[in-house]
Amino acid sequence: MWIDAMITIKSHIRALAFRNPILLAGIGSFIQVWHLDQFNQFQSLNYEQSLLEDIDGIKFIQSNDRLEEAESFQFVIYSVRFVQFCKIRFEKNLNPSNIEIIKEQKIHSFYRTLDLASVPLALSDQTTQQLFIWINSRNEIIEFDSLNEGPKSKIYGPRKCILYAAKFLSITSEYSIVASGTVFKEIIIWSLEFESLKVTELQVLQGHDGIIFDLQYNAQFNLLISVSDDRSLRIWSDHRIGFCPQSFRDWASNRFESKQIYYGHEARITRTQIVIYNNFPLVVSIGEDSYIIAWSLVEPFRMLKRKKFFRNNRFWSITMGSDYLVAGGSDGSIHFLLIEEFLELNSYRSIRYQNDGISFIKSICLLDSALFKMITYDNRGMFHYVDRENSYKILRFENFDFEKNFNDYIRMALNQNRNRIVIGSKYGHLGLIRIESNTINLFRNIHGTNSVTIIKKHPKTCKIYSSGRNGKIMEYYCRMDQTRNFVEDFFHLRTFTLFSSMDWIAGFQFSLDSIHLAWGFESRYFQIWNVTENIKLFDEDCGGGHRCWDIRLETNPKEPITQIEFVYYQQNSLIRLLNRKNFEINNPSVFHNFPSIPRKINCCQLIFETDDSFFIMIAGEDTVIQILQYHRKFARFDVKQFLYGHISNVTSIRCWNDPTSQCVYVASVGGRSQLIIWRISSDPDDHNQLITQEKNINFNGYYNNQTDFEVAIRRSINNPSNIDRDSIDVRYLDVDINKVTMDGEKLQLRIIVACSDRTIRIFDYFEEIHSSSKSQLVLRIVLEAAQTCINRIRIISRIDVSKLVDDLGVHSSNDGLIHFWSIDNDYDETIDHQSSNPQRLKSIQSFRIHQTGINAIDLQINDRG
Repeated sequence: MWIDAMITIKSHIRALAFRNPILLAGIGSFIQVWHLDQFNQFQSLNYEQSLLEDIDGIKFIQSNDRLEEAESFQFVIYSVRFVQFCKIRFEKNLNPSNIEIIKEQKIHSFYRTLDLASVPLALSDQTTQQLFIWINSRNEIIEFDSLNEGPKSKIYGPRKCILYAAKFLSITSEYSIVASGTVFKEIIIWSLEFESLKVTELQVLQGHDGIIFDLQYNAQFNLLISVSDDRSLRIWSDHRIGFCPQSFRDWASNRFESKQIYYGHEARITRTQIVIYNNFPLVVSIGEDSYIIAWSLVEPFRMLKRKKFFRNNRFWSITMGSDYLVAGGSDGSIHFLLIEEFLELNSYRSIRYQNDGISFIKSICLLDSALFKMITYDNRGMFHYVDRENSYKILRFENFDFEKNFNDYIRMALNQNRNRIVIGSKYGHLGLIRIESNTINLFRNIHGTNSVTIIKKHPKTCKIYSSGRNGKIMEYYCRMDQTRNFVEDFFHLRTFTLFSSMDWIAGFQFSLDSIHLAWGFESRYFQIWNVTENIKLFDEDCGGGHRCWDIRLETNPKEPITQIEFVYYQQNSLIRLLNRKNFEINNPSVFHNFPSIPRKINCCQLIFETDDSFFIMIAGEDTVIQILQYHRKFARFDVKQFLYGHISNVTSIRCWNDPTSQCVYVASVGGRSQLIIWRISSDPDDHNQLITQEKNINFNGYYNNQTDFEVAIRRSINNPSNIDRDSIDVRYLDVDINKVTMDGEKLQLRIIVACSDRTIRIFDYFEEIHSSSKSQLVLRIVLEAAQTCINRIRIISRIDVSKLVDDLGVHSSNDGLIHFWSIDNDYDETIDHQSSNPQRLKSIQSFRIHQTGINAIDLQINDRG
């Protein structure tokens, strides 16, 4: 679980510090206080205090101040110009009204403080005092004790240089060991002896190709972590395994060596945090690419988890808060990421193949998840059966030439009911393998010429579904003989499209009536989507390009998914991810976040409404129109249909309800001067299902199919004098639709369209009622309507207003005017698509409403006779 808490201060969060149960966040020049409640959840105490200067760091220091009914922590805030000592006092019940931050000593500084530490010093009267030391961006250590008003001493490091990162590796009452990350790509390890103020350079580490941005050290494993703007994370350790410096002499002999180099961030890395989780050391890095990545600090070295937060521009701070990773971003937001969910849900397991001629594995098919049984197919055309003991044996098919029929690509899918495997090739072949009898049935080119990416059998029927890299799903029928052991026939039924959210669909799972889940690859990520609710359930960065993988989902009647098992092959190893999680989606809020169209939504239109649900259409900067159903009882959205037909973005949707036939006529417009008329009705057998028919499609008012339109475009390029190029490139910005006449035989609808070339196009749609297949869309007239671009357009029908003789049109434009005009005026209705001279609109009245463009209008008609 992760919580995203946005506050009102929009500034960088460069400082985070946690001491149970208090979390302090430095947001710009403000301090915000959070606390960890009894339910292990972070809650904001709504306490903020300004320090008048941007905060670079916060660090808790040791304190023995404890009161009977209250607690207090000492902490230090540092910035470019000061080091501020503070104390936070609070009651044990954490009443927000009783939180108090007390400012104590403030020491002015002229350089940025990078790290701070405290050392208890014994005095002659057997008392102790705190010696504070910090290192600044000039590679200078400053000492300060509580008995002095100002700094006790200033000591330069072995080299005078500019630092972006520094870390105290060890500090005692006698000496300190410092790591300084310079702008010259080096890390200087040096010591300071307090009594003699002797400075010694112990070691210089080189390897980074950029400025050192952060340093972290783990004393238990003697590991030094460095990150840089070269986007790399490096692990340094002494060559003596298990050696940990305990004294000054140990540090003098300690020699850090590069142990591992990690790459994975897409921008420079800003901060790291070492985490010991279940006695396993790992490091978490954050960067300006909004990624949080966990890396292993011990063998086997690898990336453990990679997660991106899309809203943040950059991450600037990170800390550990009990069971949470807490990260601060550049937009003033704080992310709380539960470590158990971030790391423990995915368990990995590898099986290493022996070096017996296998150069790579081509395909994987899971047989039994609990026993980790699977079948793999290698580059030599051999099948391997992997058993529960992590060993494998070869399944041989002596009489079948896999190289000839499937070449270098094969995809497998398990028929779990009868322990058979259906395989597919890039040539469109399908093969049915019987494991018990070692026999194969081959069906050549049954998938056409498209390479096969997924094959799936419906569990309740004899239908089989397959999909390829073109995103289309093909439905087949598998007819078995009476013994149910032999396939008599295998033929194609239909082809349809599910949705276009992925690069290519790799698999799907069925509900009782439709496809419920779908999964596949989007770039380098493997994703699982709930299709009915259009929500992403799983996202794993596996490098992309993996043709050799398989997935298994566990479900029960109460939850859609209880476990996800994902296996893929990479660098001669099988990697298995086991994700256990409750994926059930409950949203009791009256506001619903439904990630529908992957890009901006331009329009939304209500089309049907019943007692228990309603249907809406949405479209936007995508070519697909979606029909959504909202269930009032379950308070959720489902995607009912995807409508394809637009070749560019969709800008507007308007509908007219036919009360006599209980259907809806919808007009949708968009780029490339495209207009589509849809007819939508409810299924008489099931009112929750819709029947959608594409009635007419038109380009530019003159072309009724895409081929003729593209031919006209090519002709306009080759012969500009033949067709006006500007009229070809026009975009439709808005549309409205209304009824003109409707008798017992024919329906006529009026459609008006606002265009980007400052014109209005008026269409008439005709349909024979008793033969809905007979329809016609006619461009009636093109009107020059404004000096600037038309934004919105609407129809006022004389049927709705008794005083009107003609239908009226209303449109708004970029000059702030609203215009009223007659649609049924006496215009010359001769349309010549070779002409680029539209007729001038005869306006009835115009009103200036705004000084700038009007982007939205709506009408409410009050007909009082």
